[in-house]
Amino acid sequence: IHRKFLNFLPYTADHWRDPKLFHLEKEQLDIDRISIRSGPRQIILQQTTNNIWQIDQPTPIKRADQTKIKQMLVKLWNWNVLAFISDNPKVDLQRYGLQPPKVDLAIHNGTNKLAGIQFGNSPTNQPGHVYARRLNHTNIVIIPKPWLEDIRAPVWDFCDHHLVDRFDPGAESLSRIEIQSGEPFTLEQSTNGIWSITHPAPLPADGELVLNLLGELRSLKAIELEREIVGDFSSFGLVKPSGQYTLRQRGGTNAILRQISFGSMTGKEGDRIFARRHDEGAVYVVAAEAQQKLPHYTYQLRNRELWKFKSEEIVKINITRGEESTELLRNSEGEWTRTNGLLPPGKGDNIETALNALGILKAAAWTARGVDKLSTYNILERKKSVSLELKRDGKTSNLKIQFGKQAPSLNFYAYASDPLDQEAVVFECPLNTYNACEIILFPLLLVEKTKGADAN
Repeated sequence: IHRKFLNFLPYTADHWRDPKLFHLEKEQLDIDRISIRSGPRQIILQQTTNNIWQIDQPTPIKRADQTKIKQMLVKLWNWNVLAFISDNPKVDLQRYGLQPPKVDLAIHNGTNKLAGIQFGNSPTNQPGHVYARRLNHTNIVIIPKPWLEDIRAPVWDFCDHHLVDRFDPGAESLSRIEIQSGEPFTLEQSTNGIWSITHPAPLPADGELVLNLLGELRSLKAIELEREIVGDFSSFGLVKPSGQYTLRQRGGTNAILRQISFGSMTGKEGDRIFARRHDEGAVYVVAAEAQQKLPHYTYQLRNRELWKFKSEEIVKINITRGEESTELLRNSEGEWTRTNGLLPPGKGDNIETALNALGILKAAAWTARGVDKLSTYNILERKKSVSLELKRDGKTSNLKIQFGKQAPSLNFYAYASDPLDQEAVVFECPLNTYNACEIILFPLLLVEKTKGADAN
């Protein structure tokens, strides 16, 4: 016999045995029920006809975390045996902690039980391993223990913590968003996917901000389940919610697609808030910070585009900083002048660049509403502004932007003339637009000062 042939022979009786804990092959694709019993507790995971997993037991039926269950199944298929202990059907099960077992796992297809595994104690001096009994083969094996903790996890760990199910934000399904929080307002989506604010006053909405809202709703997760079955929601502040976000379906009935309501604050630091879904009788706890990210006022979702003009349409510029100010006029040849003559050579070369930046002014983010908020962001105190006179189609109009302090995002807070004539709103002016004014326009005040000094 050739010596190399001997290398292919098994060294032990178990060398050629299949190390997989489960022997299901194609049957693993047909699993629709998983039963986990750990002491007195039993969890039954059931796959519905549309291939969605739910928790049937303990009752009531609960939404399941689809990703967690799929990951658990992958682990089951890859769970390997480390050692084969006994194939004797009459072995003393109590010796291995299998009479009764610590955990009993069964997987089914309909009424057909595909496989069953019982888990017992850890072997002496091997806390990272555990005895298991494969009921299909009536043998006892040793397997790695860590994945067993996933199976023994509390019911809450198997639940879907999202408070808003997945939905199609496209125009075909979602037609309206109703928000009742700081103020009640409504948004509607046209059949071509354009969002607008319809109540309390018609305003163009910012499509990107609306999609951000839908994304925040979808990512909103419960920290914990406060109570599973609630008869009276008043103690949670949910009879008259402090905030409510409703998504309605397109169609004659405008049926509710999704709805999440927020109640009163909770937690030792008041950093949590009660919440519920419209289709469940449970109350959840959500991080207050997550709820605060949602818009509460109309202005937070309005179109962020403030102005749009061409630089050649601007005929006058007034620049102010503190007590200093200067006025620039465009002459008939398109050159920028002062009341007492042309700007010094080179000083007006980049004015058009600054106007181009201001001509597409778009808020980076809405910050606060109300004239009383201007002082909060140092807009009145700084007295730093650019006023523009615009001529278009024979008509003259005036635009003005006033700058405040710098925001944590490095943008600068600002207030500008609103073409929609709404209440004053503080916003974050994009840093590149602010810099265009800071580098090109405001230095012209020094030119004016120098010129005045020379005249003296």
